[in-house]
Amino acid sequence: MRWLKVIVGLIGIGITLCAWLISHHERFPFVDRVLAPEYSMAMTALNRMHQKGNVMLKSGEVGFTEISEILKEDIQRSEPIAQIKKVNAGQAVIETASGIESQHFFDLELSFGNGSALNKRFYAVQARIQKTYLDSPLFRWDGYIFGTGILIIIVAVFL
Repeated sequence: MRWLKVIVGLIGIGITLCAWLISHHERFPFVDRVLAPEYSMAMTALNRMHQKGNVMLKSGEVGFTEISEILKEDIQRSEPIAQIKKVNAGQAVIETASGIESQHFFDLELSFGNGSALNKRFYAVQARIQKTYLDSPLFRWDGYIFGTGILIIIVAVFL
């Protein structure tokens, strides 16, 4: 009977630890790589665009597909994006539906497979990446999973 108590307690501890890691995923990149690989790849490419000068992302590079899917939502083109070049980045004060806000922007040059190009300013790319790729029930239910782990630990104590 004692071994059952230990096993149930360890399962509870494991579930609680997993839930805590999920709720703090921004501090532990390996959690994103395992649970949301598209988000991890998109953020890798976005961080590369933040840190360096004129970065060019080409088809096949890490995060290109994920970022191009986000950007395609803002443009009225059906051709696939062949490469993304950062021209500029910064903060801008813009008027949104919720009022005046300061938002991060990227001025990007999108090149398409047919040779044409489009220069456009994109706002809140990181927030849109998070909304698109972190929309998993696992990330929304982390508190419930944590509570379940604690409940299992309590049950183990009284076995």
